[in-house]
Amino acid sequence: MYESPYRIQKLIKEMDDAGMSERKICIAREITKLHEEFIRGTVAECIELLENHNKLKGEFVIVVDAKKN
Repeated sequence: MYESPYRIQKLIKEMDDAGMSERKICIAREITKLHEEFIRGTVAECIELLENHNKLKGEFVIVVDAKKN
């Protein structure tokens, strides 16, 4: 799913609130551009990584791992 830099942290926190804190995700920023970046981990880990990130700029794409049965 696509998300803007203004709403990315809110979306990840909403995923955590929805009981997805242990689900693995990949947050891709600026895909195919010079400053391409990938943040990988569980939803809970990514919340912390985003909070410690200097500035959140660019376009974000979030890939969510399949739910485990």
